[in-house]
Amino acid sequence: MKTNMHKKIISTILCLVMLSALGIAAFAQHDGMDMLPFEIPAENFAQENPAMTDDANVIGIHSTSATAIVTGVTVSPVTALQVPRGATRQFTATVQGINDPPQDVTWSIIGNNSADTTVDANGLLQVASNESAPIFTVWATSDYEPTIASAAYVTATGIITGNNSRATAHNLGRWSTTALNPTTILRYDTNTLYGSDVIDDEAFYSFTARPGDRFYIRVPYGLNGNGRTLELQNAAGSQIDSNKGVVDRGTTGAFIYVAYEVPGSGNNNITFFIRITRGNATGSVNFAPAFRELYRNGNDTFNFTGTASNPGNSGLNPLGVISSELRLDLRNNSNIPQGARVRSVETSSRMTPSQGNVRHQIAYNGAWFTSIVSSATSGRYDISISHGYDAAAIWTFRYNAMATAASTMTNVTLRINYEYNVSLPYLARLS
Repeated sequence: MKTNMHKKIISTILCLVMLSALGIAAFAQHDGMDMLPFEIPAENFAQENPAMTDDANVIGIHSTSATAIVTGVTVSPVTALQVPRGATRQFTATVQGINDPPQDVTWSIIGNNSADTTVDANGLLQVASNESAPIFTVWATSDYEPTIASAAYVTATGIITGNNSRATAHNLGRWSTTALNPTTILRYDTNTLYGSDVIDDEAFYSFTARPGDRFYIRVPYGLNGNGRTLELQNAAGSQIDSNKGVVDRGTTGAFIYVAYEVPGSGNNNITFFIRITRGNATGSVNFAPAFRELYRNGNDTFNFTGTASNPGNSGLNPLGVISSELRLDLRNNSNIPQGARVRSVETSSRMTPSQGNVRHQIAYNGAWFTSIVSSATSGRYDISISHGYDAAAIWTFRYNAMATAASTMTNVTLRINYEYNVSLPYLARLS
């Protein structure tokens, strides 16, 4: 009896110490001993008092289940997902965590433009036939821990209809990230069974671009365009550009286009609209506008003929001595794209004998530039796109030498890096 009483006394003292640390002073009397009115997980007590775990039940300590913790949510499928307009797709979600967290989630959509694009409580997505957002996200949020969620990116594909005003314009997103645009159908239904004709006369698209962007937009015309038109508008609806005619009219590859270089600087997104009309065509009309880079970069290397000779700097002129000149006329060179503008130029050569303190020089239509590097075999120049130089021009080469001995340069080449407007050749093919 004495031993059991000692155990009870010791157990009570330990409980009092634990409760004092927690700032709790409420106790209940039972058989003349202080007892706990609540439960403490036995495993916690065991960690602090390993020697007394055999008597844990003596002081009323009972094991309780641990609290679940949510660490993440996974949505499946999650990447490279394309869903046709008018179609459905089933999504599932798994809640990860500690101590078996509940699997209940709430489904939602962000980024859709049509109210008819929905996802139900079971994760079934319905993409509206008039959904104009090219990409949107389907989200699953943990009901147990609403701060944790995950999303799947959905690309809406397929034919679109109903984008027949600025208010219902199909959103293409940023022009430079737009890949294959969906086909639009302008409907022409004169079946009065449903009470009225359905004839779509025009289609609208919206997109964004940034200052400094340069692009053009092509729309097929084909053999039966019948007066189809294309117009680029700003956010206020004012016309920026319209097609001036048809390129390659009378062929299956005929098309119309507009081009634009966004002025200014900065990274702000600017909204634009595309308007396409059916013209005089009857029946349903379909087309897909496409964006293209307005400018492309290219380069080519051209050879000077002859030998540049330098008599040597026998007079020790501190400015050196200039050689004879070589001339290269590229004005009618068919390898240079129409309207190509110079981005940079480089020269190369073979010098005999090889000398130090040599600089190549190049002239554009008589304006001379000295190489920014000293070399007997190469030259680089302070010429950039800002000069506005045509690649198809007359170029002249010579070199400056400081050595007293005579020398020559042969195998002289000119490498031109340029950019060109890809739409310029279309002007000659318009009708």
